[in-house]
Amino acid sequence: PHVAEAALGADRLMPWRAATRAAEAIEILRRDGRGIVALETVAGAADLATFRWTFPCALLLGNERFGLDPALVRAADACVRIPVFGRKNSLNVVSAAAIALHAARCACEAGHRSAAHG
Repeated sequence: PHVAEAALGADRLMPWRAATRAAEAIEILRRDGRGIVALETVAGAADLATFRWTFPCALLLGNERFGLDPALVRAADACVRIPVFGRKNSLNVVSAAAIALHAARCACEAGHRSAAHG
């Protein structure tokens, strides 16, 4: 019910499914042929501006306060970060998702098909 309320009808336009655990969702996505990209500020994460997306893919987003579980970051095929400046090193998860999804969409429209993980 929360998804339907937040989606304002978009949940009826886009296929989706729920998973009990993030690791389970990753397994399902991989089985469906999707690459897994973690959005996290960890050492070695590629800069969003230079990251080469591979499609189809799924984007993992973490908790605003604690980020992604390290096991999920390790399970991803690639890790990407949004560079921020100042004292804080993170963004609100909705803002971060919007920025990353916009970059992915632009890359998809530009025809990027190869992956570079660094």
